[in-house]
Amino acid sequence: MQRVDVYLSSTVLNSCVLCNRIVKNREFWVSTAVDFGVSVAVGVAAAAVVAGGITLAVAAGATSVATAPLWAIVVVTGFAGVVIGRGVDALGIPKMGKDWLNGLFKP
Repeated sequence: MQRVDVYLSSTVLNSCVLCNRIVKNREFWVSTAVDFGVSVAVGVAAAAVVAGGITLAVAAGATSVATAPLWAIVVVTGFAGVVIGRGVDALGIPKMGKDWLNGLFKP
């Protein structure tokens, strides 16, 4: 019975350490929120770029682009997302967002 108590107290202690390091860590949540926001913005931007490209191609008379298979459009959108994401990282936008947001919450 004592071994179970030691195990349970050890588990509770480890969960408290985890709680203090992650759940109560403001910088972790700020970093997670900024990364999520940037990834959503990059995905929307990539979809908009591809949709705009298809629209311009159709307007220029290349109707075959509008009938491209879905997998091709998904691949092009993924490629556009990688390119835009690398550009965003190269500009340092995630770091600027994290620094700004952390600055708002510092005492």
